[in-house]
Amino acid sequence: MRYLFLSLCLVTSLSFSADKSGYVERFETILKASQSVVVTDSERVKKINEQWQLLLADYPADKAVANNYAVFLMSINQYSDAQIVLEKALRYEASTKLLSENLNKVYAFQAQQAYQGVFDETNLTIPQGQWSTIQQKINKNLSLARVTALNNSMEKVANQIENWRASWADQNSNLYLSFYKNDFLGKGFKSHKSWRATREYSLKNPKFIKIVISNVTLFPMSETLIRAEFFQNYQSNRFKDTIKKSLTWQLLQGEWKIVNESIIYN
Repeated sequence: MRYLFLSLCLVTSLSFSADKSGYVERFETILKASQSVVVTDSERVKKINEQWQLLLADYPADKAVANNYAVFLMSINQYSDAQIVLEKALRYEASTKLLSENLNKVYAFQAQQAYQGVFDETNLTIPQGQWSTIQQKINKNLSLARVTALNNSMEKVANQIENWRASWADQNSNLYLSFYKNDFLGKGFKSHKSWRATREYSLKNPKFIKIVISNVTLFPMSETLIRAEFFQNYQSNRFKDTIKKSLTWQLLQGEWKIVNESIIYN
């Protein structure tokens, strides 16, 4: 009987924009207008702002659109709004260097503003954003391939979690320990050897062990690192508890291994 109840949570950090009619023309037209706009031309600024909002609404995961809208906001001194756009975009594309760099510029500027209130002689460095070019089709195809690969990896990790649980419930210590990195060091232990000996005893000593895992959520941290969070109900003839646990899995030499294990709360 399987005790793993799974819900995968893929943060769309490797998403791509679907091709829609007029995307390229709209992108390039708004970008060109943004690069030549004058801050004092309030009507034109308002119109361009609305166009970016509409384009972003149509392509919420398009990092180039989000970045350029934020740069436009920076160019018209709307730094707080630029921050919101960039932070939201980073939820879709956490590894995008350009987005991070532009957001850091906004943070730095805001920090300087805060210091200026204390030190009158502090000079402000106005942040200048970097424009993005349109995402090419080849990049979109590459992103799609990466999403597919990541989904496959998440499925493999989900299966590993169930196998890890089953080996624990079966009190098969050798199989159970094989799911961990070779030099895994549990919290509070000074050596892998002492941690391993303790785990072997914990598996072999009880007369029976029952493990129920539920509400599993997977968070891709990179293409080779995935964190899992779930509720774990443990019961044996000696002890029982229910905790929320986190396991971090890393792809090592073609196999997903546990590299970190922690209790989120009891």
